[in-house]
Amino acid sequence: NRPVVNGEIWISFPGTGDSTGRLPPRERLGFVGPALATRSDRDGRWGCTLLSPVHDGFHVDAKHPDFSQTSITGSDARRLEDEIPEGPLRDLWAGTLVTVMQQGFTLAGRVVDEAGQPIHGAKVAKRLRTEVVVTDTEGRFKFQMLKTGTLGFTVSAEGFAPAWRQLEVTEPMPPMEVQLRPGAVLRLRTVDENGVQASGVTVGLEEWGDHRHALDWKAESGLDGRIVWTSAPPGDRLELYATGTGFCFTRGIYLEADGQEHTITLRHQLVVSGRVVDADSGEPVSEFNAIP
Repeated sequence: NRPVVNGEIWISFPGTGDSTGRLPPRERLGFVGPALATRSDRDGRWGCTLLSPVHDGFHVDAKHPDFSQTSITGSDARRLEDEIPEGPLRDLWAGTLVTVMQQGFTLAGRVVDEAGQPIHGAKVAKRLRTEVVVTDTEGRFKFQMLKTGTLGFTVSAEGFAPAWRQLEVTEPMPPMEVQLRPGAVLRLRTVDENGVQASGVTVGLEEWGDHRHALDWKAESGLDGRIVWTSAPPGDRLELYATGTGFCFTRGIYLEADGQEHTITLRHQLVVSGRVVDADSGEPVSEFNAIP
């Protein structure tokens, strides 16, 4: 085995991200998402000092453009060295863990319409949008350096309904073709609790059918409070969210893209104010954090 030079070492902490990316983040230890910690040297060796003495767990991955992403190891909670059983985690702390990166597989495909014509500019996105590629003038796309296992991805294009595909990554994989149907029309109107149109409200997609966070769509209401989406999935239940300045974050909006106008009602935010003082002296505290 040859050492992998300049391999990226990524570290992540559980419970530190924001599941929607839209709500105000809470204060927390760690990073919002996986963070690049260091890179391997010419001997394939690496080290980092990012772990706090107190943590709720972590996970380490290795990435390199010539190999598939590889899990190194992780821990579900802070444990003393003598509490860690024999295995990769103990070897990691001892500096003796050897990680073998595997050559990645390639999936190539083509996106076409119902007449078999290529769709240029279609987006092909892995689940949770960890990687997004765009089709060329021939409608072709390619995912490289894939690891074995289940791969799910969404194909979307303006004017067409999105399509979800799932397959097992093996070698070799023949080129695949994804055919897109015309999109359904979703019509929305955003209003406040008094029925007055609410402009500048962002409405986004949480889930379509059984596919959660598989498609990144959002739009902002105009001066008349209206939104029209012509590339919606037909026949599936959609779960939406709505948010806007001065309004409460609204979730759990369920409807279908049937061409009819659907009204989304938002409530104005409740403003809470207060004063923070020292419990002993009664003097005002000049610097503090208020977390809802």
